[in-house]
Amino acid sequence: MIQALVLRKGNQIDFVNSQYVGVLSEIPTPAEKGRPDGDFYALPTNEGFVSDYNTLIPYNPANSPNTPLPEFAIPVFKLSCLDNSDSFIVIGTSLQYVTASSGGAALPTSLAYLNGSANPYNNVYYIHGAPTPYGLQTIYSVDSNGNANIAIPLPTLSGSLQLFPYGNVNGTEAYPTASIAGTTYATPANLLTFVNAHWTTIGSTTITWSLSSDNLTLIGTVTNFSPTTPIVFGGGVIAVNPAL
Repeated sequence: MIQALVLRKGNQIDFVNSQYVGVLSEIPTPAEKGRPDGDFYALPTNEGFVSDYNTLIPYNPANSPNTPLPEFAIPVFKLSCLDNSDSFIVIGTSLQYVTASSGGAALPTSLAYLNGSANPYNNVYYIHGAPTPYGLQTIYSVDSNGNANIAIPLPTLSGSLQLFPYGNVNGTEAYPTASIAGTTYATPANLLTFVNAHWTTIGSTTITWSLSSDNLTLIGTVTNFSPTTPIVFGGGVIAVNPAL
């Protein structure tokens, strides 16, 4: 048996609440009559406000990341038991399962930084104890002005709220912590100063950041874009109260 983060067992309701996704369980290896029966993207209801994952979209991990990833999707695989009627929806990929069953790297056990090889850019940050899934955008080509742009809408601030950025480019964290201590920004201009100081190189991707004329959108222009290598940005900017 190996440990896994199980999203669903049999036809039960998904193991999801406001604090976590999945439950850590023991699952059988192939030697113990476990059989992977396909890879899927699990899509949550409510566009990412985690309550249930009732839609499974089949996919071939060999095609990722060249195929668009559904927004807020989590890679899972179905595991059937050959010697009984049990079945599981497990977070991770069937390839990861085979590797873990053979004594290699373990299956993912947390969604805080889920970086499976078939889906290296879908993450959930835990901010104030609540899971905050990434929004995702894939850049396949330049726009009419010849630019390859990432566009991040900015929330409207009121009261004590400030801007908190979090992001990931093709599997590399732009911001390697879920803590908000000292990392929130009172104005779009302050946020722009931060990203141009710290988000100009993320992995092998170089980006120049600017603001739209109305200060409602943070724009990242990829300066070393190649149409043969799609850029997948996961993340966003949310409003948080840094005092909480």
